[in-house]
Amino acid sequence: MKVYGEIDPSQAPSVTTPVLYSKNAQATPLTATMTNTGVKLKWYTSELGDNYSATAPTPSTASIDTISYWVSEAGEDGCESKRAKIDVIVEPQSLSYHGYAASRTPNPSVELSNFSTCQKKVIININSNIYTGSNVWTGTSNYDYYVNGQHIGSSTNLNQTYDLSSYIPVTSVRITSNASTWSTVDLLVKVYGENDPSEAPSVTTPVMYTIGTPAAPLTAAFTNTGVALKWYTSERGDNYSGNVPTPSTAAIGNVSYWVAQADEDGCESKRAKIDVTVEDVLTNLYPSGNNSALLIYPNPVQSDINVQNYQEGDQLTVKDINGRTVYNQEITPSMQTDGMMSGFYLYEIVRNGNIVQKGKLIKK
Repeated sequence: MKVYGEIDPSQAPSVTTPVLYSKNAQATPLTATMTNTGVKLKWYTSELGDNYSATAPTPSTASIDTISYWVSEAGEDGCESKRAKIDVIVEPQSLSYHGYAASRTPNPSVELSNFSTCQKKVIININSNIYTGSNVWTGTSNYDYYVNGQHIGSSTNLNQTYDLSSYIPVTSVRITSNASTWSTVDLLVKVYGENDPSEAPSVTTPVMYTIGTPAAPLTAAFTNTGVALKWYTSERGDNYSGNVPTPSTAAIGNVSYWVAQADEDGCESKRAKIDVTVEDVLTNLYPSGNNSALLIYPNPVQSDINVQNYQEGDQLTVKDINGRTVYNQEITPSMQTDGMMSGFYLYEIVRNGNIVQKGKLIKK
């Protein structure tokens, strides 16, 4: 069967493809230029589908993807040309880092670091100018540039762009002028990544423990499009664990952890810091000079518990670190603790149904 139509089907509209956007950037409607006798454009979301729109689509930039559209031109009777394809590529977001230096003495230098660890592409732009002693621009340039502390190259180009993606992870970039007179250097670093690096996981900090008490695994909540958490023991170290750490409470002190959220490619957000503090228990070994204060002594206790300044009817309750009551009786001048295992406990002194004193107790 042969189908004869108004428009030459080889004459699809003229389009620009691909159309590039950064993630979450503001998009504009697609465009096409009629190349024949068409009077209107028909927009499609498939190459062969029937449903079209007369309104040019505005692409979504909500996620990283490649989305294709097709467009044909139609005559007055609706007869169409072939369809032209437009690919819309939504790229990872880019973050810009900028540094500038100028000096009348030799070798002004700029170094940038502390970049987002979410890196899929890294581009730098270097602009360097040299002036004479009379402040007249010479139109020449001479500089070295360094990546991750290593010399990568030199150039005399006034304005030059370099792709550093092969050096990922890029941790530092430096540019140094080689001019012996007044010169300037200008460095722009663009880091492209999946996650907004300002969106570190949500954490609770500090986390407090008493020495010897059981600790729970740390927690963090996703705040972006992360699918996994990466746990670190340093702010910038490379080695991470996919397992949530459980802090040690064996010794008094402070320890810090960092956590990032990663996408399906392993690209990371910034790291959130969690501080863990392990405190000592109350260790009053002997009664204080306050003659009216309630006080358990000695603490640590070996056999007998003594309570200073208790009132008749006061009750002593001792619980283990799991909340189980191991000792509960009315206070007497001396109370035996032979049935208590060695370890750490919490105690309460109850008077007329109210807690009037509580603290920590060590049993030797």
